[in-house]
Amino acid sequence: MTTLVQDGLWDLAPEPLPTPAGTRTRPRRVPIHTPQPHRTKEFRDQPCDPACLICGKPEGRGLCHPRCTVVCSHNREPWRAEICLITTKITARLVEGARTAISRRRELAVVDQCPTCGRLHWHPPTYGLHLRIPPCGIPYLVHLPRPRLTAAGTWDHTTGDTA
Repeated sequence: MTTLVQDGLWDLAPEPLPTPAGTRTRPRRVPIHTPQPHRTKEFRDQPCDPACLICGKPEGRGLCHPRCTVVCSHNREPWRAEICLITTKITARLVEGARTAISRRRELAVVDQCPTCGRLHWHPPTYGLHLRIPPCGIPYLVHLPRPRLTAAGTWDHTTGDTA
């Protein structure tokens, strides 16, 4: 048997250049979340002393009550301040309104005397504590106590929870 001596395909190609050393670096990644500022130790050691923005008095003793604007900036996030604008809480009573073709029984929550204008206001009958804006425009918190079930199996609307 005779073997033919033939140049291979790889023998004809020139010698490849050596790979360069690792000079390329990855491009710098842009952070998705910006770093948040941290509270200093001196600021964290200060007691929380919320005061009104308008009159500067401590919370609950403001001259502009019931519209005191209380600010407390002593919280976990340094870029956020807690502001409580609504401090007026009113207890409403549940009354039965007029019957319509759509509803046989219509209940409404009534605020007898608005602290701003002194007039009567009607609100939806939602039990619990809810933010409401009356027609006079100054918002307040309306609390409608949940009625209790009597021994006769009827609802007693005159007494309810006081929370």
